[in-house]
Amino acid sequence: MLAGSAIENKLTLAGVVRSSHAYGADYLSEFQRILLQHVKPDTRAYLEWGTGHTTLAILEMRDRLAIDNLFSIEDSQPFLDQLLPQLPQWSGFHPICLDLRGPMFGDRDPELNYSTWPLSLKRKFDFIFIDGRRRMECAFMATLLCHAETIVMLHDYRRARYQPIKALYDIVEDGNQFRVMRLRKDLYPSGTPTIFPPDRSPPT
Repeated sequence: MLAGSAIENKLTLAGVVRSSHAYGADYLSEFQRILLQHVKPDTRAYLEWGTGHTTLAILEMRDRLAIDNLFSIEDSQPFLDQLLPQLPQWSGFHPICLDLRGPMFGDRDPELNYSTWPLSLKRKFDFIFIDGRRRMECAFMATLLCHAETIVMLHDYRRARYQPIKALYDIVEDGNQFRVMRLRKDLYPSGTPTIFPPDRSPPT
């Protein structure tokens, strides 16, 4: 692939071939540039909300990125069932389907939902991509999953409803497709708050 040329991948969903160019010819080109410029070589743990073309791109680039694992969260099991057979198999890839609301059996449900589930892993991530549902909610959860150098990236960042994200993050770059950010240094001056007790069991 020549430098500056448009990168494309395709997925078949509901019998229809869908190109990444549906989001713009520069969608994956900019995505790849950001990963190589801002993310590599210091990142090993990836998290994304919203599985799709970028998931395929990360998996195909995993050797260049020196990535150890990718957790990808989606809210539609039928969608995942169609998508996963088209993605490269890799032991470090962890696709998870989670309900947007979570269980509602009572006021003390112990289970987590789409946005909060990563907190149960009790770890920090080096790269977090927000491109699925509940994006502002996920952006807040991501503040609890960042270390000082974590890169957080948001798609469709120009939408007015996503502008409060600037209260949480400093902007590193606003590209044509993506906003690249780092956690504001003054957000948690005493350190990231502890959300769950140390003896809480991680998900299986």
